[in-house]
Amino acid sequence: VGLAAGKWCPYGLDADQPGDQRDEAGGSLLFDTAPLDQPLDILGAPALHLDVASDRLNAFVAATLSEVFPDGAATRLTYGILNLTHRDGHEDLKSLEPGGRYNVRLQMNECGQRIGAGNRLRLAISTAYWPIVWPSPEPVTLTIATGASSLELPVRPPRAEDEELRPFEPAENAPALRRMIVRTGDSRIEVRRDLRTGRVETERYTDDGLVRIEDFGWEYGASARRVYSIHPDDPLSPEVRIHWRKEFGRDGFHVHIDAHTQMQATRTEFLIIGKLDAYEGDEQVFSREWTCRIPRDHV
Repeated sequence: VGLAAGKWCPYGLDADQPGDQRDEAGGSLLFDTAPLDQPLDILGAPALHLDVASDRLNAFVAATLSEVFPDGAATRLTYGILNLTHRDGHEDLKSLEPGGRYNVRLQMNECGQRIGAGNRLRLAISTAYWPIVWPSPEPVTLTIATGASSLELPVRPPRAEDEELRPFEPAENAPALRRMIVRTGDSRIEVRRDLRTGRVETERYTDDGLVRIEDFGWEYGASARRVYSIHPDDPLSPEVRIHWRKEFGRDGFHVHIDAHTQMQATRTEFLIIGKLDAYEGDEQVFSREWTCRIPRDHV
């Protein structure tokens, strides 16, 4: 669960946004309302109150709230994630007692959305949200007492002054620099599944293109390739590989920087490997490699 989540911090590109959430439904515990009789406005941060038990010392719970249309398509409105060892705050961390029951509050991100009449609201709960969140070190089963759990919605009732609201006016901007596109940008996202091994790989590629500022001839550009790989049945299998390239130049001068990072984890630590290479023209003028090992502390 999580391949349709989009990027953690999107920049407005199509490939950055959450996809159709019905593709995630099979891996989540779902709660759907009946079709709404009239529109419903939500403004604020929904909160999920759970009576939950875990079979492991470490676990997290992920929750999404979506609008489901009559044809089955589901648009994510917001989501939230709670590391259950942080249930009492981010300073007083406590491992879970397997089988013990806990009352926790999971606050989702703020949102503002009108749910159309005839559509449904869907709450989806899961123990995975890759690659937004790194998996727990062991497979986790959560047990939720639904009768003692609830969803708190920040409903905004209609107001008389709503009829007086005006559409937003066009944004004010400073005059744009005169630019020429040297290389057209591109973006794409692909999900690949190895039918033999079961491993799933998500690749996100973004290319900002190469742009020249006409007034003084400065060129700049950037591209990034991010690959997230995991086997759904093995929480120690994830691997992330990222390659950034940034380039700058003008007539007779060109530099670029390549940055490679790789991340993996064991039961006890995260492993991050990095490499940075800098070039002036075709000549490498700087290179550095490093390795970081970070203990897994209640995660």
